[in-house]
Amino acid sequence: MYTYLLGLAGYQVSLAGDGESGLQAAFDLDPDLVLLDLRLPKMDGLAVLGELRRRLYRGHVWILSNYSDRSMQEQAAAAGAARWLVKSRTTPGVLRQLVNEWAGAAMVDPDVDVHLVDLRGRTVEDLEDAVLIADDGGSYVAASDRALELLGYDRPELVGRHIWDIAPDWEVPVAQQSFEALKHHGAQSGEFVLRTKLGALITIDYDAYAQIRRGLHMSILKPRLELAG
Repeated sequence: MYTYLLGLAGYQVSLAGDGESGLQAAFDLDPDLVLLDLRLPKMDGLAVLGELRRRLYRGHVWILSNYSDRSMQEQAAAAGAARWLVKSRTTPGVLRQLVNEWAGAAMVDPDVDVHLVDLRGRTVEDLEDAVLIADDGGSYVAASDRALELLGYDRPELVGRHIWDIAPDWEVPVAQQSFEALKHHGAQSGEFVLRTKLGALITIDYDAYAQIRRGLHMSILKPRLELAG
């Protein structure tokens, strides 16, 4: 009924039956609003919320659940949930009114995006992790302070370079192939060697996620061992 009435109100609504498929839909469809239940098959709602935050989903998340536990509400708020709605008190008509009010105030324009932000409003530059964001062509468009520190570049020096520009020569074909595979498969992790601005070689473990926003892909770098300069 929620889906039905929101659809009648003119919204595009996608329904997912479990946490894993809901998380995937959030990245495939890039919705402005996620209505998230907590007791879900395969992946519970708080875990989904944590992944949305970690992968820099920029839209809003409202919890829609029959739970009213204060500690769970605090966990959800800390993870970036903007609202907690109790199902028993939120009829489909009430939800439609709340969404209408939110949409009228938000005036979301998906084509205007100056900064990638996570659910807590942090830009990539604010994050403690070494995070790099690349576009479909493999060019870096954003980098966290930790990534710049790790690689020794200023932001203007790194942004615009390709992923393979900071790989040793023997790793360039691997970097290109891995990036193309990431775009098709959605996520990957592994070990790689990067070259810093000064020429030092650093072994990193990485987690990479495709389509954190449409056409944008994120890598989280975890340095392991400095090899040689």
